[in-house]
Amino acid sequence: MNKFVRLILILFLLSTQMLAQDIIKNPEKPPNSNAARILKLKEELRITDENGEFFFQYPSNIKVAPDGSIFMYDRELLLRFDENGKFIHNFFKKGQGPGEINYLRDYVFKEGKLIIITSSPVKIMTFFLTASFLMM
Repeated sequence: MNKFVRLILILFLLSTQMLAQDIIKNPEKPPNSNAARILKLKEELRITDENGEFFFQYPSNIKVAPDGSIFMYDRELLLRFDENGKFIHNFFKKGQGPGEINYLRDYVFKEGKLIIITSSPVKIMTFFLTASFLMM
């Protein structure tokens, strides 16, 4: 029994040493004279869903095309805006036929074209940036 207690005590001490963290103390005076600065944000561009044929729910996956236009995925929308934030086109057309999307997985730009990868059904579609579907 005595060996068992010693073993438990050794394991306990080893485990506390492994879980221990180093304590880092902040210096009285920060090494950088500008350490407590406050950054001011400057708005560069605002994209809104006002006066559009869409409304934002969960905007994500924002990418800039080679021509400077801005693409954004939001649920069943794949929206294109010009470089000033003005709405141009929605590439998402619900369905399973040619040029139609059920679930968008990702999209990329290559050689001036928009390539959309979908799931369920899995397919890869190519569009010209003018929004016309490229049949292959």
